[in-house]
Amino acid sequence: MEAMLRLEPLQTPQNRYLITETQSRWTAIFSNSRLGSDITSAVSHLCRVLGCRGVEIQCAPSLTKREANKTSIRSYAATSFTLVGPRATEWLNEIRHVSARKDGGPWKFFQRGQVQDFEQVEQYKNKHIRDRFTPEMLESYCAALGIQAFDANFYGPKSFLVQKLTKFPSTSPKMTFREAHARLYG
Repeated sequence: MEAMLRLEPLQTPQNRYLITETQSRWTAIFSNSRLGSDITSAVSHLCRVLGCRGVEIQCAPSLTKREANKTSIRSYAATSFTLVGPRATEWLNEIRHVSARKDGGPWKFFQRGQVQDFEQVEQYKNKHIRDRFTPEMLESYCAALGIQAFDANFYGPKSFLVQKLTKFPSTSPKMTFREAHARLYG
């Protein structure tokens, strides 16, 4: 999606959000965080204000490259699904959270909240933690809600950019999508 280029440069802390229509009743939001899109606060807040549900997903392979310079990128493996609602729950306004992640240590599996009908709960007992919640499962959970998260044609064409104004400019290295891709896969 060409509109994604409007998020450049990628940086930390993030200061831009791209909000785009989809080919369903959902709206997508992306940020320009250099460490991967971080939209938790935005989705949680919008769900409360608009009185709707939201979904946050993360699907990242383990591609950590340890470099001595400040432009290194860390991408720890994670598959995560969070369903958010308009009302307070035991944890903020999160209805359901399921994830398998490797944040620099051993794999860990998390689940909390109300189990949804579309979940493959039998997988959560898998001996291999990374197989308890897979990218394929994430894709099926999204599809059950009418979200084709991994299909580029699902997004757009209309979108708009929101920029957060701050007194404190980012001092972190900035990069384009192409530079981030080269660092992770090159």
